[in-house]
Amino acid sequence: NEAAPIAEVALDQLQSLINEESGNPFGGDRKRLFKVYADSYTSLANALSALRDFLLYGQQDHLDKYHDLIKYHNQSVAEIDSKLDRLTDNDQSLWSLFKEMQQLYFPLAEQVIALRQS
Repeated sequence: NEAAPIAEVALDQLQSLINEESGNPFGGDRKRLFKVYADSYTSLANALSALRDFLLYGQQDHLDKYHDLIKYHNQSVAEIDSKLDRLTDNDQSLWSLFKEMQQLYFPLAEQVIALRQS
């Protein structure tokens, strides 16, 4: 239980570096897209960690954190969806596969949450 908060602080520092770099005037739209990819990845990874903690310990605060992170993740996904015209054909193919996997994952996550709550 002690390692997770330390790792979160480390992740926060990396996120701060990404945020700082995104403010750099060089790179424009492509750099913003890269930052949103990173935000989406990070928020989903952290959400999965929070879900794991909820499944292990059953504490509501872990579930609340999962939902907050998924909300942020969905905002990043929506921003990427709004920029599909900037993606290469390969990027669009990868993004399409990601969206398919996400459609499979979310219902399963809700099922395991319901099982844990019962």
